[in-house]
Amino acid sequence: MHHRADHFTIKLPRVQWEDGLDIYQVTPRSAATYRQAVEKLAYYFRREFHYDDVQYNATSPRCDAYLFRDRDRFPQPVVGACCFYPKGKGWALSWIWFHPYSRNRGYLSTYWEYFQKRYGNFWCERPHSAAMKNFLKKMGHYEVYESDTGHQAAGIKH
Repeated sequence: MHHRADHFTIKLPRVQWEDGLDIYQVTPRSAATYRQAVEKLAYYFRREFHYDDVQYNATSPRCDAYLFRDRDRFPQPVVGACCFYPKGKGWALSWIWFHPYSRNRGYLSTYWEYFQKRYGNFWCERPHSAAMKNFLKKMGHYEVYESDTGHQAAGIKH
């Protein structure tokens, strides 16, 4: 039996980090502990944004995922995750979630250029939270269009 308080509990996963890295790429070939950490944060994403399905499956991942850490604020370092999926002729940032205390702290903006280099002209799947819309506008990357898959998405302005 679940108590209502459990609905609001966020238990952040623990994984081993290489020194100096605050982001960790998780591929389908990564160790299960990393994939399970992404899946746990995907459950929090689903719960917060009221999706029916979990956006990541640790047993059969189909995307490039990333874990983020904040070594200064949490004894358990994983504070966020995101996933890039191949879509049409390119890539899409399908979802991103950070612990509420870790939002608006520059994690995504710090790695945005890395993501652009790695995934090229990717788009961000909708719907977008107000915070994500503001972030995309601030970065000069908010342009809504129909993606190759027929879904509306925000892409990179040139």
